Amino acid sequence: MALAFCAALIAMVLLWRTADEAPEAASGAPGEPGASSGATAGSERTTDSPTGGSSRPADPDALPKLALQPVPLDSSFDAVLAVLRQRAERGDLAAECGLGLLLTHCKFLLNPPPKGAPDSLWLEGLQAIALHETDAVTEEPEGWRDMQEEDRRACSALSPQQRQHAPSHFVAAARRGHLPSMRRLVMGFGVDEAALLRDPALYQVFRHERGETLIRLIERGDPRAAMEWANALGRARESSSLAAALPRDWQAPGVALALKRRIDRELGILGVADLSPWISDADEVVAERLFSRYFERSELLQQERARLAPDRVPKPPRQGRDLARPPLRECDLE
Repeated sequence: MALAFCAALIAMVLLWRTADEAPEAASGAPGEPGASSGATAGSERTTDSPTGGSSRPADPDALPKLALQPVPLDSSFDAVLAVLRQRAERGDLAAECGLGLLLTHCKFLLNPPPKGAPDSLWLEGLQAIALHETDAVTEEPEGWRDMQEEDRRACSALSPQQRQHAPSHFVAAARRGHLPSMRRLVMGFGVDEAALLRDPALYQVFRHERGETLIRLIERGDPRAAMEWANALGRARESSSLAAALPRDWQAPGVALALKRRIDRELGILGVADLSPWISDADEVVAERLFSRYFERSELLQQERARLAPDRVPKPPRQGRDLARPPLRECDLE
């Protein structure tokens, strides 16, 4: 069982690291993504969202400094949920993100995919957990299944409306520029797409916010957003809900893949030396301009390089019940 658990984690990380193949590119030189948005190097998108609020990332220094109760990560599901709710009500963006992750955990526990037919969103969640848990557990922790069963019972006690609220927490924090929430919103964390289809208003909000957030992340120089863009426009483009949320000038699979490969090269990731036949010379030119504009001096790119460095400082080990849940500390919870 331990070997199987380890193999699953490794497989998920490898799958996460592999970009989908891009479909055959359309003929002609592509337009530069974002050219119609008025965005320039160093600028922020300031257009108000039709659902209220602004898409301008919040200035962290302008937010009030709160005296917040620590999150008891190695406690019961209900205890963690109560503290996160209290903190979120006081405007703590990290707690909003934590609520989104915890409710996403409920979705995974209560709606596991059938064997042999994995749900794509389930895989995205597990891949993200494996990716972000850089000091991944090498074998199944003692009592892990019992802890998950405890959480499953606690999740089942929540109303369906509460459990389906996960995307709203990511949206609320992402609108104010909270980086972990922005990333998870783009990845589609916690989304029950059947529920979205039953609520057209919620669907329109989520679709608008998801596409806009991806663009904002790329404009902030986030390499993980570039990876999501390339994957969304890759082999599974026709079934990608993220691809459907992007504006027309961002429907450029050759440019997306070329930008991802350029970033991979910068990060020293193996397997990116050969040029894909789906990337045209025009794609390369546009991708290089995007890299120069948004990534050349990106702090987020430098952070990703440090995270991948073999001599990085290990994270403190996770303990107890925290091991059986998504890594809440990745929301920057203190």
